[in-house]
Amino acid sequence: MAVLSSTHIGMLNELNAINTIAAISNVKYVYQREVKSGIKSGQIISLGDEGQISIDKLLQSKTKVMIYSAFSGEFSQQKKLDKLGIISIPNYDWRETTPLGKADWLLLFGYLTDKQKQAKERIARLNTLYSLGIIEGKKIKNNEIFLLGNQMGDYWYAPAGESYQAILLKDAGINYLYSNTKGTGSLALPMEQVIKDAEKATIWLNPGFKSKKEILLSNPKATFLTVFQKGKIYCYSANMNNFWENSTIQPHWFLHDLHEIKANTATNENLYFYKSVE
Repeated sequence: MAVLSSTHIGMLNELNAINTIAAISNVKYVYQREVKSGIKSGQIISLGDEGQISIDKLLQSKTKVMIYSAFSGEFSQQKKLDKLGIISIPNYDWRETTPLGKADWLLLFGYLTDKQKQAKERIARLNTLYSLGIIEGKKIKNNEIFLLGNQMGDYWYAPAGESYQAILLKDAGINYLYSNTKGTGSLALPMEQVIKDAEKATIWLNPGFKSKKEILLSNPKATFLTVFQKGKIYCYSANMNNFWENSTIQPHWFLHDLHEIKANTATNENLYFYKSVE
């Protein structure tokens, strides 16, 4: 099969089914070592970005089934694929608003690879591990205020209170600044409002950059945030490929990172996805 998202690679890896991958979208987004090796040896073909994949390369890979994310609806070259007899299946895991809802899409890959029993067992185990993670998080007594997001263009974008990220923070027992807002997408807020709202925030997550210098180059007004001057900042930008490939299928790892940060015991060595931003 051809898989056009890093998330799909993570799910196939979870089922020990990397050998079913004939093609991927873009090699620069790959984290999994076996896939990188397959690309280098020519066993796995890189097709380019999802919206502009090479049909010639797809044919060369002898793909029978293609999985895509359908961010823009139906695949742009759907009619060509139909004529060529290549089955295309949209994966809507990104529409899910809960961590376990996203992980449930492992079942799709279980049926495609004839490993549905293994997929069901893994999903059950993930549910248990995640539930235990929620219980552990409640034991950590820390009510520090967390700020999320950053400014892009004219607005600061932060997860709305009913979004996937906000639910994850709630499950981790984290006091998120905008947890009581409505919506499953992002809030678009004026920078001035965020500076005022976040006066008491002491931890900033997901600014989108690996260093304070990079943050200021993108958003010079960040220097007015108290948390930028005196707080702690963490982001998964240090290894984005690892994050996109594994965070959906390993939501308990995500909880672990948030617990370490919440407990003020986080180091770059004991976190799966996050790293401190200095």
